[in-house]
Amino acid sequence: MKSIKSKFLLITSLAIFISVLSVSITGIYMIRRSSKKDIQGYYEREMERSKLNLKHLVDVVYDGLDSRFKEIGNEAYILKHYGNISDSLAVVAELQKLLRKEYLDLVSKIRYDNGEGYFWITDNQLPYPTMIMHAAKPQNNGRVMSDQKYNVVKGKEGKNLYQERVEICKANGDAFVEYIMNKPGTDIVENKLSYSRLYRPLGWVISTGIYTDSLQDNMREIEEQVSEQLNQVMWVILVLALVITALGIVVSYHFSEKITRILFMIRDRAKDLAKGRTVELISINRNDELGEITNSMNDLVNSLNDYIVFSKEIGSGNLDYTLKNCADDAENVLGMELTKMRDNLKKADEEEKRRNWSMRGMASFVEILRSQTQNTEELSNTVLTNLIKYINANQGSLFILSEGESKGEEYLEMAACYAYNKKKYVHKRIYPGEGLLGQVILEKETINLTEIPQNYVNITSGLGDAPPTNLLLVPLKVNNKVEGAIEIASFRKFAQYEIEFIERLAENIASTISSVKVNERTKQLLEASQQHTEEMRAQEEELRQNMEELVATQEEMSRRQTEAIELKQTLEVETQELKQVIDQKNQEIQQLKIEVDALKG
Repeated sequence: MKSIKSKFLLITSLAIFISVLSVSITGIYMIRRSSKKDIQGYYEREMERSKLNLKHLVDVVYDGLDSRFKEIGNEAYILKHYGNISDSLAVVAELQKLLRKEYLDLVSKIRYDNGEGYFWITDNQLPYPTMIMHAAKPQNNGRVMSDQKYNVVKGKEGKNLYQERVEICKANGDAFVEYIMNKPGTDIVENKLSYSRLYRPLGWVISTGIYTDSLQDNMREIEEQVSEQLNQVMWVILVLALVITALGIVVSYHFSEKITRILFMIRDRAKDLAKGRTVELISINRNDELGEITNSMNDLVNSLNDYIVFSKEIGSGNLDYTLKNCADDAENVLGMELTKMRDNLKKADEEEKRRNWSMRGMASFVEILRSQTQNTEELSNTVLTNLIKYINANQGSLFILSEGESKGEEYLEMAACYAYNKKKYVHKRIYPGEGLLGQVILEKETINLTEIPQNYVNITSGLGDAPPTNLLLVPLKVNNKVEGAIEIASFRKFAQYEIEFIERLAENIASTISSVKVNERTKQLLEASQQHTEEMRAQEEELRQNMEELVATQEEMSRRQTEAIELKQTLEVETQELKQVIDQKNQEIQQLKIEVDALKG
């Protein structure tokens, strides 16, 4: 009997301990695998977001260069500044000189990412390109980038990174290149990711990049946090396993042969738990210690089953799943830690959703802004309508800053509205400092109101008018220059990430409005130039006709002058002949007088 009890005690203790430990290890393994997968997914999403940001930055510089190149490359501009240049290479060379003076100086001053982000431009010559502009290292401008210190492309030992960019850009038009480079002005060497895009009309490769070590540091920090939480859970599980095992040993010591069958049932359940199986509860009606042990085993089975179900739900992405009985038991350390880990993952998932929402919205509006570059009215209506729908607001309006008749005078005019009482602003000019909109233009800062001034604005619906809950006024500014303002009203309060998204979008809208204004002014100047050309052509035709009449008159006058000269010459000849006849007659008369005098004598 003593041997049976000893064996029973040993088997029961080992079964309980192994079961608890196996189930715990299984749960920890599943959580750890899910965490690693989520962390890796976070790193990949951050890398994709970084690539998208780099591409967006280069696209902005690329579009600005393309817009300026097309502007100065039109026929009217070339004829005005260079005359009739028929050699296309000469035209490109002249345009490059002009762009170097105007555009490269502007691009070299652009900074982002706390000043660590900048741009550089090379040509597309191989085997080694020449640096045209480097914002952080101007001493490299004009230098052929063939130095061996640039052979730092990751995965391609001895490959020159500038050569790599040019080769890929010539093949694909753009290129992402990862390499190792020290930060400008320091000896710190970090991994870097660059994005380049080839501007074919000038043969320029526009590039920018970011250091990615900070992203890897963030991932390692998250891994350390998750690992620390898992370690805490592991210690709790080990303590819990030891407690349960000790409890089993104490209880099993007092059991007899009558309850061996029940112990075998518990052992069998424990073995099934150790294999990760789902087991049924032990059905027994006892009020003694064995009944308590059985109930404890059933509670353990329920708890572990809950933990397994919780782990599966979290692993499958259901971050809203709640661990049963955890909120009512403050001493449930394992449940609290698992819940805390779920909350952390849920927080990270919500932040990721917000980032994805902002990225999708920004990409969508960048495409809209690219397609609306001809008319400010169409641009304003399209952007405002899509913005109100995207942020789920109720109504809004967009105002553009215009110049008055007096020099230096500026005022706001409504360019577009959505579900708005437009009568409020018809034929009304809003000057800087006047009202809330004027204050936004003057201070160049966002105004977010949750207490709306009385009678300022109402949201109109089929049920009548009602004041909004939130009123947001955002200036449209780029490079600290205000181009207008957006006024948005809603029955719900805007989240901070939505306000930040609208502020970032406002910079792109302001930049596009500025470009559209330039395009409209250029179009007006072109139309005026064409009208002036037509007037000059009409004047030239009238002058040509006058010249023809003048030539005909001159020819007639020349003909008459020739006839007069000929008549004069004829008269001179006839006069000379007459004079000779008179002289001859005079001589004859003289001779007759001599003869008469001779006869008289």
